[in-house]
Amino acid sequence: MRNLLIWSIISSFITVPVFAKTLIVEKLEEESNYDREHGQLVQEVACDQRTVAKCPVVYSKSLYDSGFQMNLHEFMPSVSVVNFSFGFSLPTVRDNTFTTEGSNKNKPLNKYRLRKEFLSGLIDSNPDKLFVVAAGNGVFISNMLTPHGAPIGSKFKLYPAQWNRPNTLKVTAVDFTPQGSYYKRAPYANYGIDHVDVAAPVVFSDPNKSHVVGTSFASPWVAKIADELFEVYPRLRVEQVKEILLKSCDVKNIKSAVVASQERHHLGEESKLYKAMYGRKRKNRELYQKEIGDIVLVKSGGVVVPSLVKACAQNYGSYQFESIEKACLEAHKQSGKTKKYLELLKQLWALRKI
Repeated sequence: MRNLLIWSIISSFITVPVFAKTLIVEKLEEESNYDREHGQLVQEVACDQRTVAKCPVVYSKSLYDSGFQMNLHEFMPSVSVVNFSFGFSLPTVRDNTFTTEGSNKNKPLNKYRLRKEFLSGLIDSNPDKLFVVAAGNGVFISNMLTPHGAPIGSKFKLYPAQWNRPNTLKVTAVDFTPQGSYYKRAPYANYGIDHVDVAAPVVFSDPNKSHVVGTSFASPWVAKIADELFEVYPRLRVEQVKEILLKSCDVKNIKSAVVASQERHHLGEESKLYKAMYGRKRKNRELYQKEIGDIVLVKSGGVVVPSLVKACAQNYGSYQFESIEKACLEAHKQSGKTKKYLELLKQLWALRKI
């Protein structure tokens, strides 16, 4: 089985690296039962019950600790998928500890720069790894976390979800109806078709954990699926696995998503889709979101479906289809989608450059 690296950092910026299926690394700057539980929950989602016992926990230090960075780089050659269940944003002047002076690593701005520099370099120096990133639950404004999901992009910058790299896949969370027949983006989950790629549910095998929510637990669900693809089809490249995941999503209200994308293509910032994502006021954004009918607002338009992923990969791996797009279209067709749906899906992929 290929190795899956799960790396979780909670909203308070305490570092909780977790190596699932090979090693889990967590070292807290301050002891916290909650922080430990966060990493364990991420591990539980990414590792099934048979392998979770093989995910030992070892504690490391902060992102900018040279010893931790050296150990991480040494471990990277053995992994295929890296999960980031964390996010951080630029400190603001309203933070009374904000400073642009000195080299003290404990100062917020310097921490921000060091984190950003290290993570960016880590992603760029490992093009053969797929980095699955949680989109985040709101953003920090004046050191306060917003209670509602925010659009990642021009106004709200959250790293590493902000970065669009060939080897990153950003994941938001969805809520399902009790019957599981319909879904919508979770109210706390961040979104935006320019920076968030796919949506996923928050699923725990233990029903007693149904109250646990957050994009932190949606991304390892996708990371596990990606890891399984690398295991079954070791010849797949990172960009191919990413494309399969993007094109194996169920899209509700697909006609509305296509129409909104077409309008944005012609009107740009004056389009309803742009205003639904980047309007200044949350209430206005929500009004436009209802109007355009795109209920998830991610690049793929919907939720990753494991059965579609499996079928698409099998179709492509059988060499019956010359492209992943054709293999995935066949997978959607095999799942019972209509000819009209398939036509709209092709249009959506073209408009959003998937």
